[in-house]
Amino acid sequence: MNLKQRQLRVLFTHSSAEFSTFDVARGYRRALERTGRYDIRDYRLYARMKYHATALGQKAENINLLSRIASENLIVEAMKHRADVVFIVSGMALHPDAIWLLAKAGIRTVVLFTESPYNDAEQRAFHAVYPDMTCWTMERTSAVDGWRYLAHAYDPEIHQPAAPTQPPSDVLFIGTLWRERIALLDAVDWAGLRVRLIGTWVAPPLPVETRIGASYEDGCLHNVAVPGYAASAAICLNPYRAHPVAESLNPRAFELAACGAFQLADWRAEAVEVFNGQAPALMFTASTLEEQIRYWLARPDDRRAQAEAMREAVQPHTFHARVETLTADW
Repeated sequence: MNLKQRQLRVLFTHSSAEFSTFDVARGYRRALERTGRYDIRDYRLYARMKYHATALGQKAENINLLSRIASENLIVEAMKHRADVVFIVSGMALHPDAIWLLAKAGIRTVVLFTESPYNDAEQRAFHAVYPDMTCWTMERTSAVDGWRYLAHAYDPEIHQPAAPTQPPSDVLFIGTLWRERIALLDAVDWAGLRVRLIGTWVAPPLPVETRIGASYEDGCLHNVAVPGYAASAAICLNPYRAHPVAESLNPRAFELAACGAFQLADWRAEAVEVFNGQAPALMFTASTLEEQIRYWLARPDDRRAQAEAMREAVQPHTFHARVETLTADW
């Protein structure tokens, strides 16, 4: 039986995290499986990192050591599975030795970089270990020197209109509280507004909930819960992680739109293309955010119309559609 007559054998390499990039990996894993064209074996890097961190104890603070031990069986699993393709989501915390061994074995390897443009230097160093590896990036300004661009996506089985699962709020933000996001929230007069923040801190946990009168929940919200939370809020905030040249939408932009939630976001050029005429009216700057929030809160019918138009606009942007692009030359 030749390659065209059997299922392509894929070693699917999950990311090292159990949130954020985990959602990207889950989306592509499900989409690949739904095609029925692939014999898939999983290499769950996140589980191996957790297992070896427990076994190493204090030595797990040596990230290079932990990464190497968690990654070293990648070549073993690839060869046992007789993989035609090793597909890697993210690659952050996957040790370069594992990539070098794949290169030496001549196993076709494809990586989807999820941390562009913020960690492009590290990702290019990763690519340099296996120059013939196919590299995709989820930020289009990073798609140079042979890298290919693949936009973010959503899973229609998860991200769809849902009934509210939480008490109502005027403004909801779900995500990492980067310093620039904390500064953005601090600049708004939140008097009279019901605000809810859910996420993790990268800055010291300053009492932002005290300053803005918000309900704050520390920790990661499982992605499957997002639709019910989003339906509970009049406005969902989606401030992008700051970068001077980034143009691409983040996953939350697609997910919120697919859920039929109304969202306000700051500027990304790709939003104009994806959301057509809706995008400019729904973009804010640090100086206009409060004005935008109060303007849209007073116009529920307009919010619903905008949210429905954005939901319609993202219908083609599913993981299943992206997989067809990703695997076109497999």
